[in-house]
Amino acid sequence: MNAITQTEKTSSVVVVEDHPVLCDGLKQLINSQPDLDCIGVADDVSGAKRLVQECKPDLMVLDLRLKGGDTLDFIKTLRVECPEVKVLVLSQYDELVFAERALRAGASGYIMKENTTNEVMRAVRKVLAGELYFSDRVAAAVVQRTLREKP
Repeated sequence: MNAITQTEKTSSVVVVEDHPVLCDGLKQLINSQPDLDCIGVADDVSGAKRLVQECKPDLMVLDLRLKGGDTLDFIKTLRVECPEVKVLVLSQYDELVFAERALRAGASGYIMKENTTNEVMRAVRKVLAGELYFSDRVAAAVVQRTLREKP
């Protein structure tokens, strides 16, 4: 009797980040995971568009601020043209307004660049599973703002 080897489905990820060291680090981190595969990287909006058309990824990890176009408009366009591609925004901005804009544009998650690699991987997997993800600081800001608002 032969043992049956079951292969786990690998989710494809593209990284769009204009800081080369961070981009390389994210690519290595993703590729070190048995269930993830970084299939491409880009450093601007036009490169991100090309990656989506050529690679058809499951997830895009996307820097909020990029050269060569408005990232929020790109997310909106992506939601219409390729709704199956999930977007996790990776940002240095912890202000709630940026997270709200990204989520309203169609992103499924928002995480800070200052978060640990374990937290980034948790966000990637939650978004790939179809869940929304906020970093702890953003989630706390949402709760605080909600509590301050009058019913």
